This record gives sequence, structure tokens and C-alpha cells, in this order.
Amino acid sequence: MIDKVTRRLFCWLVACVAIGLHSAGSAQQLDRKPVIGMLMVAVEERDDIVEALRQGLRQLGYVEGKDFSLEFRSAKGDVTQLPALAKELVRLNVDVIITGSDAAIRATRDATNGIPIVMAGSVSDPVVTGLIESFNHPGGNLTGSFLRQDELNAKRLELLKQMLPNVSRVAVLVDKFGPRQLDELRPAARALSIKLEVIQIADSYDFEAGFTLAKNKHCGAAIFLSSPAFFARRARIGGLARNAGLPVVSPFQDITRQGGLMSYGADVREVYFRAAYFVDRILKGAKPSDLPIDQVSTLKMLVNLRTAKALGITIPESILLRADEVVK
Repeated sequence: MIDKVTRRLFCWLVACVAIGLHSAGSAQQLDRKPVIGMLMVAVEERDDIVEALRQGLRQLGYVEGKDFSLEFRSAKGDVTQLPALAKELVRLNVDVIITGSDAAIRATRDATNGIPIVMAGSVSDPVVTGLIESFNHPGGNLTGSFLRQDELNAKRLELLKQMLPNVSRVAVLVDKFGPRQLDELRPAARALSIKLEVIQIADSYDFEAGFTLAKNKHCGAAIFLSSPAFFARRARIGGLARNAGLPVVSPFQDITRQGGLMSYGADVREVYFRAAYFVDRILKGAKPSDLPIDQVSTLKMLVNLRTAKALGITIPESILLRADEVVK
């Protein structure tokens, strides 16, 4: 009788412990906040594109610290650090990873085929590079937005020629992220009878020396190719452009606001704001393979009339009428 009672008591205790452990585990699962990883090539967490992502999440009802936490990593311009940083986010078992440039997207994709990845501004066509199967059905663990920056470099050169019909020599400032873009720019330059003077910007990012070299080569203008490192230094480039005495055309609006002549391209802040939509869908159970890729089609042209006046340039009325923003 005692053995039977003892056995029943023992079984009851085991059952209680099992139920308690299950309940505790369930509570932990319920209490766990989603963790959003973010991997960037050059920008720091204080950059306004990170704030644009946070703003997008707030608009969707997410409160940081309550509904999610953010694990931010930046390679500070050193692409060799990207694989290790991507693996670090994977080890943290984040729920989704947001990343911006081609190099960071590739490093993240190499690090995981399970954690969803939201790309905020792929430069190269992700179908051509094999990252996705198609724009409507990406497949795998990757979704997000595609900017088509490569194709816009030729358009920027064309707009520059419209503003400066007599320009025949243009400096192209390019870093380690831009050689392929340069190859795609050359045919456009030949068609416009423009000689390109390629100025390589080393990892020290000495833009003053770059502008000086452009002037020594008798360039009538300068064009910046798309680069995450240039984007991270956009305010500085704009200020230097103002002082260099050269009309500067770029992909980045802040360069124009600070002193460049013109920019043409997508507002990167809007792309990161839009990334919040993909994060929201994924956290609610959607598979990235089923979320169509956004092909960003809203492009903005900014013209700085202050800079034009300082350089003695008259902007054609046709350009001003097309501009989305004019800095006066």
C-alpha cells in the first residue's frame, strides 16, 4: 500500500514539475521580444536612415524596447569585416536581418539561409546576381527593395551635359565599390562626347585631394558613383564640393543640399522606412520567399541654385521644372 501511494505521489510530482517547466518555457517564449538585426557597410547607428527604419516601425505600432530590440552592426567601411559581423548576428538568433549594399547582402546571405533577410537598396540586379529567383517570387530567405543605382549613373551624366552643354571632361570619383558601375558609365560618356577622368578614392577617403586632382586634370565637373562609403560621408562631400569650385553630380540628396550642384536618385531614407513593412510582414509570419521585391521607381532630382550661382552656372528652365527640390 505504501509503495503504491509512494508511486502515485512520485508520478504526481513529476507531472507537476513537467507542467511547471512547460509553463515557464511557454512564458519565456511569450515574453521574448523579436530581435531585429541590422548590418551596414559604413554608416553608424546614429545615421538618419536607421532613424527612418525606426520611424517606419513606430508607424506600424512597434515600440522599441517593448515590442522589439535592435542589434546594429557596422563594418565601418571595411568589407572584410562583413562576414564575421553577419555570422555574429546569426549566432544571436535574430528574427530578421536588414542590410543595405551588395557586399553586405551577399555576406548575410552566405551566413544564413534560414533567417529572413530584408535588403534595403540592392544596387545590382538581384536576379542577375543570382540572389533571388524573380522579383515577384524571390524564393529563399531574401526580400526587400532594389534601387537600380547602376542604371542611373548614365542618366546623371546626361543631366550634367544638359546643364553644362560645353563640358567635355568630367572627373568620376570612384572607390572600391564602384568599378562595375564605371564600366557601365563609359558607353554613356562616349555617346555624350565626354572624356572621363577616373579618380580613385582610397580607403583614407581624402576627398580634398580628389577634387584637387580633378581641377588639375582640367575637369569641368565631377560625378560621384554610388558607394556606401560615399553615402556615409555625404554631408562632408557636399561641404567640400561647395569649396572646391566644381559642379558635383551625385546619387545622394544630402551632397546637393550641402553644396553639390545636382543629385538624381531614390531617397534612401524612404527605402529604409519601407523596410519596416517587410519586417512587419515577416514578424507576423510571412515568408520572405513570398514577398515580392520592391523595384524602387520614385526618383527625385535636387538642384542647388546657391551652388549654381556661386559657380556662375545658369540652370536651364527645363531642368528646374523637372526638379523635385530646388535649394535656394
